Amino acid sequence: RLTIQSVTRTPGSGVNVPSIGTIAWLSPENVTNPALQSSAFGVGLDLSSGITYLANYLRTGNYGFNIPATAQVLGIRPGFDRYSNGAQMVDHSLRIVKGGVLVGEERASANHWSENVRRVDYYGGDDDLWGVTWTPAEINAAGFGVAITPRHESGRRAAYIHDVPITVYYRTFQSAWAINTILGA
Repeated sequence: RLTIQSVTRTPGSGVNVPSIGTIAWLSPENVTNPALQSSAFGVGLDLSSGITYLANYLRTGNYGFNIPATAQVLGIRPGFDRYSNGAQMVDHSLRIVKGGVLVGEERASANHWSENVRRVDYYGGDDDLWGVTWTPAEINAAGFGVAITPRHESGRRAAYIHDVPITVYYRTFQSAWAINTILGA
């Protein structure tokens, strides 16, 4: 018998990764506490010079998952509790992180971030592996997470992220012997 389960965790770490962009996230570790925020100021297109200023990646990790070793990972669904101080903030890049490395399919969305009001936007789902194969050990590892960098389409604004929960969907197999033992049959 197969049992499908899900578990949601919040990050235990947040770091600025300068592999893209020129604007560092201020207090990236604040994504570990939803009452605080990580900020990137001056993101966007400078209308006078035509230069686009991108934020570095904000990368999360250390989620503390404990998916059973015999489970099959079915899907990954991160959410971003975020907003911008101006309309037209969008994702520039959004990637899943495996072993501390950005992998899988690009998931940046052209949908605008909420303006001046926190909102959680979700990506992926219960059957979405982001184009990557996963073992429970890779999900349980400290290097599992997600990375994002935004851009503003008109002018320079600030981007704010408060929390980045991830839900992992998986299934476990329970043998007929185990079921009979549990039920006393």
